[in-house]
Amino acid sequence: MLPFLHELEEFLEYLRGTFSFELKHWPLFVGGALLAFVAFLFFPYEVLSALSIALYLAPVWLPILIVSGAWHLWIILRRSEYIASRSWNLLEIKLPRNLVKTPLAMETVLSNIHYKKGESNWYQLYWLGQVRPWWSLEIASFGGEIHFFIWTRSDFKKLVENAFYAQYPGVQLTEAVDYTRTISAKPGEWEIWGC
Repeated sequence: MLPFLHELEEFLEYLRGTFSFELKHWPLFVGGALLAFVAFLFFPYEVLSALSIALYLAPVWLPILIVSGAWHLWIILRRSEYIASRSWNLLEIKLPRNLVKTPLAMETVLSNIHYKKGESNWYQLYWLGQVRPWWSLEIASFGGEIHFFIWTRSDFKKLVENAFYAQYPGVQLTEAVDYTRTISAKPGEWEIWGC
């Protein structure tokens, strides 16, 4: 691995998470090439010596670099295939009008669906590409009418239903069509802001 690469990745992740600033890869490549060119102008012998040493040691560092990159691509491939092979359900949560519950009931629902199985051993994690399940709780307004939804994988539909029915006996969970498909997605038609 290149020296300080891990620290650079952590710093870029910090910038992305804190300031929503994302640095593309090509400026780093152009900056590195420019730095190498300037170093060659001022120190041509040292740069050529460093390049010849790097080329001489290529049988040591090149396989490590190739295997490391191939391993990361393998993990991305297996996880992508696993996630794409799952089927998803959108459930609409219809609450009764006379609902009198504390936030503790929803906290219990969320702790019940916090299912940890998925990447228990190396075979499931690296060969099958399994990931921990996730859910998406959503609120949408259609003409001023509020709707509550939850995205779940089809194999966890019963788990989600049981968690809601245990805390909210009068709730109705029905399968719904994806409401985002009804919204036009033409560029420039919507102004969106998020944080």
